[in-house]
Amino acid sequence: MRLKGEPVIPTTSEEHGVLTLSEEERAVRYSRLVSRIVRQFFLRGGDQDDLYQEGMIGLLKAIRTYDPARSDNFEAYASLCIRRQLYDTVRRDVRLTQR
Repeated sequence: MRLKGEPVIPTTSEEHGVLTLSEEERAVRYSRLVSRIVRQFFLRGGDQDDLYQEGMIGLLKAIRTYDPARSDNFEAYASLCIRRQLYDTVRRDVRLTQR
């Protein structure tokens, strides 16, 4: 039973878009992977903070869609998702600046 004024805690992460504790731990653990990949993209141009945020979005997508039954190496899967997110961002920015 919830007391009056007490915050509502979501039951599932998908239902409310909130990270569970294990997802948050994994995001912190692999944030260095995001930094390493962003450094490679930063050399091509762009704002490093924006690229880092986009890389973290890619990491969060990887954490939520990872299926250990299909692959046993999370780091390789996360790397692909991060790179895909960064490529899409750079491609979108190039289109916007060409118009």
